[in-house]
Amino acid sequence: MFFKDIPGNRDIKNELISSVQNKRISHSYLFYGDQGNAKLAIALAYAAYINCDEKTNFDSCGLCETCVKYKNLTHPDLHLIFPVPKQTNFKKSISDNFIKKWREEVLENPYLSINDWVDSLAKEKKTIKKVAIYKDESDNINKKAALKNYETRHKVFVIWMAEKMNIECSNKLLKLLEEPPKGTVFILVSENTHALLETIISRVQKIKIPKFNINNIIEYFEAKSIETKRIKSLIDFTNTDLGEIKKIIQKEDEGEAIHFLFVEWMRLLYKTDVIETYNWVEKISSANKNQQLIFFSYAIRVIRSCLIWNFSKSDILTENKEEKIFISKFSKFINEENTILIVDKLEETINAINRNGNPKIVFFETSLEIMRLLKLKIEI
Repeated sequence: MFFKDIPGNRDIKNELISSVQNKRISHSYLFYGDQGNAKLAIALAYAAYINCDEKTNFDSCGLCETCVKYKNLTHPDLHLIFPVPKQTNFKKSISDNFIKKWREEVLENPYLSINDWVDSLAKEKKTIKKVAIYKDESDNINKKAALKNYETRHKVFVIWMAEKMNIECSNKLLKLLEEPPKGTVFILVSENTHALLETIISRVQKIKIPKFNINNIIEYFEAKSIETKRIKSLIDFTNTDLGEIKKIIQKEDEGEAIHFLFVEWMRLLYKTDVIETYNWVEKISSANKNQQLIFFSYAIRVIRSCLIWNFSKSDILTENKEEKIFISKFSKFINEENTILIVDKLEETINAINRNGNPKIVFFETSLEIMRLLKLKIEI
């Protein structure tokens, strides 16, 4: 993440760039502001700029070895701290146990919310009731802060959602902020500064990150070829929350991809093209477990919608025009008799996924069975 990747916030960027150029880097910062703004993105961009080997007057170079590692959030002198669930399968409840997942989520959406993070964890684990930054984390921070820097002059700790630190962690971090090791920078990122200890707030340089304005968001998404009309409606809906807009667009795009994958599958099954069906199975088998569950749940909904269409031609719950056109055409192959059997088979497939069945075997067997059922006519 570099400054050029972040829309708007020109004054904040200039202030931070100037602090590096004039050698006025503080040992600790607090970047705070509303959900969906650029506070985390700016924290990561600033960390990269501090340590870039070939920085310009406007941004990191993006090409040096340090920048390449910062771009992937893998630099050994960049330490990422964030809320995690209380652990029973690890000795300590620390960010390092979840770092790979957190990197993936932030690289996908650097404007994500705490709810987005919890939802991403819940997809892989059971229901997550609470996340926090625990005392174990402060012990880990102290150990890392005591070590020599690996490659760069400044070691940077970015603590996202710092208000989630429990009291033990907060007190231990406070001691570190009072006597920070030389060459160490702490950047706390927060949406609720009232939940932070006053003594911590008194020891950091506070920088308020404003909300994105409408033009910032429109320009950001226009560069990604997203229609302005679509963005304007989402701006109103999300109250200029860039992270939420990205999430909504991603879900819409994923929905389109799932729809076309389903259409391809049904066409192959109706044509009884066994070879291409096997190739299709290879494709869906490579998806992760959550994506597979979403796909087969979608398949059940569409099959049921086809049956509804046969009775009511319009009373189906979809705003997607492509989906509606498909349902209107495909519904003639769906009837009262095969609907129940197809849905039962799809539900059986979902159960097999949850039980970690071999996906290639399960999906191919499901395909062959639905291939047969699509030819099933109502007996009069």
